[in-house]
Amino acid sequence: MNKKQREIIADAYEQYIRNAMRGDPVGGFSDFVDLFSRLRETDKRLDEELQERYDEIPDK
Repeated sequence: MNKKQREIIADAYEQYIRNAMRGDPVGGFSDFVDLFSRLRETDKRLDEELQERYDEIPDK
């Protein structure tokens, strides 16, 4: 996976996490959980990037 692909996925992941934390409806929640879990397993750099995005989001 190249840098641009990881960036697109990380942006989508960040939006997904922000929506979930606000309690906004997230369509296909379990599908997204599965998707991001599988993507994280395929690319170590992506996994690290997604973890960084998750860690940067404040709890409130």
